[in-house]
Order: sequence, then structure tokens, then C-alpha cells
Amino acid sequence: MNIKKCTSCQETKDLEQFNNSKRGLFGKKSKCKNCTSNYNHEYSKTRWEQDKEYRDKKIKNAVDWVKKNPDKRALTAKKRNNKELVNNPEKVKARALVNQKVRFNRIPKASSLICSCGNQAKHYHHHMGYDWHNRYNVIPVCVSCHNFLDKSIA
Repeated sequence: MNIKKCTSCQETKDLEQFNNSKRGLFGKKSKCKNCTSNYNHEYSKTRWEQDKEYRDKKIKNAVDWVKKNPDKRALTAKKRNNKELVNNPEKVKARALVNQKVRFNRIPKASSLICSCGNQAKHYHHHMGYDWHNRYNVIPVCVSCHNFLDKSIA
């Protein structure tokens, strides 16, 4: 008998779909891996939004890890950038061109400007897309507005 019923989704699944546990039936947890993953994601998201100490601790740990592991950080960033270059080459090129204008002081840093919501801007947003003729059509936005604008487009 290699099947078990998940106590969360009530589906009968193969034992491989459950994480190991010392006390569970057949040495497996009562919730399947998918339900456990969903629960952990929601719990972490809720805690991140509601618990400032938890959020500060997570950020501090991440910053400390980056300081201790610059080579791993660089390798991870390189992999992510290469993947992004394959998936969205026009986006990468448009961002690089805007960054080049900032570097040569042809446009001000986004952090020296104000977002339309009144907060300090952190990024430039390509509000008209990443096409070649729109490569410099950018607006300064704060992080929350940038996230909102990116989600509303997708």
C-alpha cells in the first residue's frame, strides 16, 4: 500500500508526494508536499507583512549572507542575468541604455527624484514598453509603485 490521503486537500496520493516524518503514518507527514508548500508560503507572506521584527531579521540575514559570500552572490546574479537576457533581451538592452545615461550624467539618478505618489523614487519604469523607440521613455517610481505597475501590465 503506497498511497495516503492528505489531511488538507483530502486527495489520495502516492507516498512520494509526502515529506518524511518520524511519527506519521508510513513515516510520512499528514499533509502532502504541495499543501505544505502552500501553507508555508502563505504563513511566511503573512508574517512578512505583519511582523516588522521578522522582516528586519530576514533582511539583515540576507545582507550578512551577501557580505560573507560575494562569489556565490556574483555567480547567482550572473545566472539570473543570463536567463533574463535569453527570456527578455529587449528589456535588458533598454535597462542597460538607461543605466548608461545615468552613469554619464545625461539623466539624473532615479533616487534623486520623487515618485508620482510623493515617495522617494528608486527605479526608472519603462511605462511605454521596451521597444527601441521607447528605450528612454522612463518615469521615476518608488519600489511599491514599480511593483504595482509591473503587476498591472502582466
